[in-house]
Amino acid sequence: MIKKSDVYNETFRILREAKNDKRLVLFLGAGISVESGLPLWKSAIKEIADALSLNENDDTLKIPQYYFNARGKKEYTEFMRKIFKYGDDLNTTPVHKALIKLDIPTIVTTNYDHLIEKAAEENGEIMQVVSQDADLPYLKYGHQLIKIHGDFEHDNFVLKEDDYLHYSTNFKLIETYIKSLIGSKVILFIGYSLNDPDIKHIFSWAKEILGQNFQRAYMILTCTEPNDIEREYFKNLGVNIIYANELIEGTNDNHTEQILGIIELISSKGTSTLLDEIHNDILQMNNLNYVYGKYIQNVLYKYNIICDHCSINMWPNEKTQSFNVLFDTLWKFFKGEDITNTFENRNDINALNDIKDVIEKSRFTELYYGNKYNYQEIKISNNNANDIEELMISFDYEGMHTLLDNSIHNLSISNPDLLLKAAFICIALNDYGLAYNFLKNAGSLFYSNKSYVWYYITIFNQKYVGKLLQNISEKGLSEEERKNIIQESKAIDLDKLLNSIPNTNQENFYFLKEIGSFSISYTLFYDVFKDYKKVNEEATTNYTIFTGTAAYEKLRISIRDYISYIFRNYIMIDKYNEFLSIIDLYIRSILSSIKSDEIKPNSDIAFAVGNIRVQKIGKLELFVLIKYINSENIKKMFNAYGITTLPVDEEGDKYITDIFDNITMYQKYVEYNIYNEDPFWRYLAILSYMSISKEMAMSIFVNLISREKHEIERNKNTIYKFSVNVCNHDLFKSKDVCNIIKKFVDKIIDEDIYIECTSLIKHLCYICYKGKKPYNEKARVKKVSNAKDIGLIIDLYDKLSVNAQKQIKKVIAYWNPKSFYDYCYYCEAALVGALEWNEKAENELYDLINCNKEEESQGIIVHTYPNYNESDVINALCNLYLNKKIINESKLREIVNKSSMELQKWLLNMDTYDYSKFDCHWLEISSPSLLKSISKKPVIVKNILKAYKKLYDTNDAHSKITDIITKYFLVIDDESEALNN
Repeated sequence: MIKKSDVYNETFRILREAKNDKRLVLFLGAGISVESGLPLWKSAIKEIADALSLNENDDTLKIPQYYFNARGKKEYTEFMRKIFKYGDDLNTTPVHKALIKLDIPTIVTTNYDHLIEKAAEENGEIMQVVSQDADLPYLKYGHQLIKIHGDFEHDNFVLKEDDYLHYSTNFKLIETYIKSLIGSKVILFIGYSLNDPDIKHIFSWAKEILGQNFQRAYMILTCTEPNDIEREYFKNLGVNIIYANELIEGTNDNHTEQILGIIELISSKGTSTLLDEIHNDILQMNNLNYVYGKYIQNVLYKYNIICDHCSINMWPNEKTQSFNVLFDTLWKFFKGEDITNTFENRNDINALNDIKDVIEKSRFTELYYGNKYNYQEIKISNNNANDIEELMISFDYEGMHTLLDNSIHNLSISNPDLLLKAAFICIALNDYGLAYNFLKNAGSLFYSNKSYVWYYITIFNQKYVGKLLQNISEKGLSEEERKNIIQESKAIDLDKLLNSIPNTNQENFYFLKEIGSFSISYTLFYDVFKDYKKVNEEATTNYTIFTGTAAYEKLRISIRDYISYIFRNYIMIDKYNEFLSIIDLYIRSILSSIKSDEIKPNSDIAFAVGNIRVQKIGKLELFVLIKYINSENIKKMFNAYGITTLPVDEEGDKYITDIFDNITMYQKYVEYNIYNEDPFWRYLAILSYMSISKEMAMSIFVNLISREKHEIERNKNTIYKFSVNVCNHDLFKSKDVCNIIKKFVDKIIDEDIYIECTSLIKHLCYICYKGKKPYNEKARVKKVSNAKDIGLIIDLYDKLSVNAQKQIKKVIAYWNPKSFYDYCYYCEAALVGALEWNEKAENELYDLINCNKEEESQGIIVHTYPNYNESDVINALCNLYLNKKIINESKLREIVNKSSMELQKWLLNMDTYDYSKFDCHWLEISSPSLLKSISKKPVIVKNILKAYKKLYDTNDAHSKITDIITKYFLVIDDESEALNN
């Protein structure tokens, strides 16, 4: 039975901590193998002395020497092999098995037998054995047994006086290795007595070299009464004696039971030991600014503490008896109760403080204690303030620049973290060259300060910044400098670096390994993929009862946690595909859930909830969209998931408004490169799907006016989509909005990009027309008219003021159409009132169609304007017919009836057409003016909608047809006439 003894509390704390840190080294003597039939040192010497008829009390090293001198090497070796039972099949004992299960990486022994190796094999382990200097260079990472007294196989066993005198010559490498272990590790002697000559011999080495810096060792004495004089004597040699009689009851004459009892104490799971283990698992994470929740979750799970998203749960019960005291201790400590009397030393309180610090640096906000039905709760005081993260999420480029200046101003040897922070900001500002230089200097300082966690993160960043520069030319770097950085970064070996960190336990630094190998990203991607499927499942399932956290909310927590982890710890991986793929999958998951149809709960069931889906996106989704997904992909995503209006929660709305000014500062503070899109355009792409205010619309157009013309031209589709949203929100009713849009039209014309931005300028003028403020800049309209882009000026015509229209009429009056393309727009001009349709033009068009048919019959290829053909012209004529402008109706019918074009037959006979033959795809090739004409005929619209429903029911109605149906036939537009001025 183990006694309660306060004397050795600190001793066992140190031994347990050393064991957990893989710094404990065992020195094993003859006492561990007595039960296997091997002699103790004293017994072996007595047997040799008896063979020589000597007094066994003579110098114990001289007695084997006497035998060697008297009998010679052969007989000496044979006799020693007999005494130490070389070749006998010896059995391992519980002591050997218990020592192996301690899982100590390095064991040193003065024994010659193979019992430790045999016990390792029985436990399914491989033990590397070193029994001569030649073995040492081949030693690899893993469990190792150092036989410092050699063995019988190599005939180098150390026993007689000459062996000790020549030890430094015969075992030069092993002696040096043992000295290094004693000087740097925690040593525990087991199976030795105070009379063994090896003890004084071994510790004389280390004390001679290390002096007062000597690492104190520990020795277990079994079946020995405590002796204070003895204790002090060995303490001066650097050895703390552990008297097993003081710790193990009822075994004062049983060496084996006492050794097993001490091993149990070292391995025991008392409160202090469990704290030590948790502390050991999380200690290195305390160096971080923020700890990834999954790491804490993995550590605490080993101790039956369950983490659920943002809470930590301790549920004591009969099955967790060994952990219940730990739960109670942690609960009281987090509550702020005084528990100093619970522990015998200050180190346990320090361990609790470290554990608390790590948890407070994470996502966890609540601690629960009790059970799921009767529990107590306290809030965890998380420190969520972080200047870098706040600046990044708010796109505060001016703030980043200011922080960078302050960091540079306050740089010092004692503050390498400022250099790392500066480098992180430089990456955000696209200054990779400066970031790399900051990282090099920070790495040197972290290494000098022995801040190895931050040193590794810094060198990791250095490697991957160099990798980024492989594809980027930076104006601040010469080509030679860029190539040098790339070569330097390629040479960085992160695995080698991690293995070289002093006193590194690979298990406790696994979080660094996960950064270096990108496995943290791969693991998260897999988790997000699983949750993505779960989100879809919840969005399409009708739940009678639903408990727990929705899958999409789990996803949000994971992504937010990951972003905080990399931002606050300055880990520069968010420009890599491994990270961007996670964000892409996350956004797709959220959009898929948003667009799922609502499944209403069964009203007959009390707790029915229906399906579980995302109702609105928030700040997190808006941030990652703007930060990581370019404007074109935003539009593709939204279109793929059928997002026409993006539902945004109140926090998200506020966020979008708050970051506008910051977003517009990008060009002022961020270095331009072709690989990084200005986030303003992503912001604008998102606004195109959101509810927007008059003030926001005006702010956007004011900013657009300040932009360079190449930006406007490159992003014209995004601006167009935004302008459609402005119109959809009836912001044309605002005089101020119309006026600022007119100024933007002025810019497009003045910058000579109106041809490139045809669709955009048409829609901008349409907004002003809808707002009864038609565009009226006659000089600029004249400039556009003189460019002779007939399609543009005719499309603009009905959206302009009367005075501006006159400028276009003057140009069209002198226009002589010749091709199908020309005549299509000639018909359109007649429809909008830009010219009077006349019989001469109509007949010329009929002749052109008939001439084309004759040439086709003769095999003649007619080269007309691309994308316009006979069918388009006939469509245009049919549109004139619908608007009662055709003069020779019979001629048009003759042409249509001779053709095989069902579309045109429908156009001429809409009222009597057999709508079972109607093809909804005809709507796609119909001009806007034709669709507008059709929309004014309710009976025809009703028939078209019936045809569309039939198509929709077969899932063949793609988005373009649906858009046309929605725009022209579901909402009848009752426009007012444009003002004359």
